[in-house]
Amino acid sequence: MRVQTLKVDCNEERIAIILKVELSLEEIMHSKLNDEEKEILNFIIQNDNITQKQLSDIFGNVKACRVIQNLEKKGIIHRKRKGKTYLIKIT
Repeated sequence: MRVQTLKVDCNEERIAIILKVELSLEEIMHSKLNDEEKEILNFIIQNDNITQKQLSDIFGNVKACRVIQNLEKKGIIHRKRKGKTYLIKIT
């Protein structure tokens, strides 16, 4: 884990600190993810340029959609529109 201070601001007896925290995928895998998220993230890592449709075909539509949304909310992946589906990339 790397932590970098981006901004420190003091006013009226309060201190605001903005930090940039970088975590490795390994650290994320061990701390923030449930088993389904780990399984799908590992699959995404092994298969670069995979689409949400391909993940849905393998893991099931509901499971893939739910896990992809969770991983995106956690900032681990991002989706880019590709036709009628999304291309999944690690951030």
